[in-house]
Amino acid sequence: MLIGPGETMIGTKTESREARSKALALGLLVVAFMVAAMLLTARPAHAATFTVNSTGDQNDLDFPGGTFDGSSDGRCFTGDVLVIGDECTLRAAIQAANKLRGSDTIEFDIPTTGVATIDPDSRLPSITRTVTINGYTQGDARPNTQAQGTDAVIKIRLDGFDAGLTLSGASNSVIRGLAIGGCLADSCNTGIFISGGEGYKIEGNFIGVAPDGTSSLANKWGVILYDADGSTVGGTTPAKRNLISGNVFEGVLVTSNSSGNTIQGNLIGTDRNGNPLGNNDSGVALIFAGAGNRILSNSIFSNGDLGIDLSSTNAADGVTANDDKDLDTGPNHLQNYPVITSATTFPTFTSINGTLNSTPSTREKTRTFIIQFFSNTSADSSGFGEGKTFIGQIQVTTNRQGNATFGFAPTQEVPVGEFITATATRKDKGDTSEFSQANDVEEPVIGGG
Repeated sequence: MLIGPGETMIGTKTESREARSKALALGLLVVAFMVAAMLLTARPAHAATFTVNSTGDQNDLDFPGGTFDGSSDGRCFTGDVLVIGDECTLRAAIQAANKLRGSDTIEFDIPTTGVATIDPDSRLPSITRTVTINGYTQGDARPNTQAQGTDAVIKIRLDGFDAGLTLSGASNSVIRGLAIGGCLADSCNTGIFISGGEGYKIEGNFIGVAPDGTSSLANKWGVILYDADGSTVGGTTPAKRNLISGNVFEGVLVTSNSSGNTIQGNLIGTDRNGNPLGNNDSGVALIFAGAGNRILSNSIFSNGDLGIDLSSTNAADGVTANDDKDLDTGPNHLQNYPVITSATTFPTFTSINGTLNSTPSTREKTRTFIIQFFSNTSADSSGFGEGKTFIGQIQVTTNRQGNATFGFAPTQEVPVGEFITATATRKDKGDTSEFSQANDVEEPVIGGG
């Protein structure tokens, strides 16, 4: 159980779910008021690059007391002059960017040799226009280069009860290279909250984890996609890998009919080295979400609930049973998971076999599914998942009864005593399942009798 500043321990799952429902509802109300206020004013028609050079929290001059005065000069300037020039805070940069049409950029050049910590006194403004916030422009920060884990160097830390970022209708915005944590106030509660719009990219961040990559810096939620489509959390390259761990509830929550999103290549529930640093609830939860949400090639491990939870109720509801021919409905169409029937390690290779029952192929259309395999040092307490180490994938096609069988040999042997799990993703639709039941890796049986 994780406890952040000002938090008390959450004693039961029931209390946890009631608390998060209240917190999320209040947070959404605050977001709605902020977005409405910001959309009422006109914006000059040009893009800009704003460079944050201060850890302060002052407003831009065009926002006395935090309220727009009706005239934007297109600059980021708090009114204070520093030794290095006119002061630009993150709050002022967001305020200035919200008044410009076009794709603005917020960079960092704060005079410090260590990590620059920004601790907002109140909730930061909602981002309502397309912007790229790039923490890797600060000092010697750099993205991850490792195939496993992450060696990213993070130099911008947003810390405190109101440290989270909210993006509302700011399609195609990018958030990169930040450590975000401590967002535990009712007005904040989420490291990165995305509401409305499409095409967002969240990449190379530590969310719920301090810049050292090993210490918890808990938010209530890590990332929420709320009525947001076609967005990506992570990506296909090491540089885009997020570390999303240590949060009080879900690491990533997809909700309110959000569809067509991709959660890929992240560390969810571990520290930068793969050691346990779990989110208190599910690693990834789709609750009242839409369809086509791909969950691929992540390391999801040591979370409090399921690694992946597809739920049509107002809370995580545990393993969703498979149904014949996959006719049920819900988030990701409640895609059936594979069934691992055996996992055997021979002297030179590991053999994994199993089946999938899902949407049948027809004469007119072939149904193809991506089966991804994972190895785990231990099985989840539910017996299903999680998926610590991605070890490869294959594609299978169902027959007219909806059945497919498969065999797979990863490029490296999996030690006897570890556990194999798998997910299924419908290739044409993008629906990813929950994790399969974990199957322990055994030695081959020689002889008989």
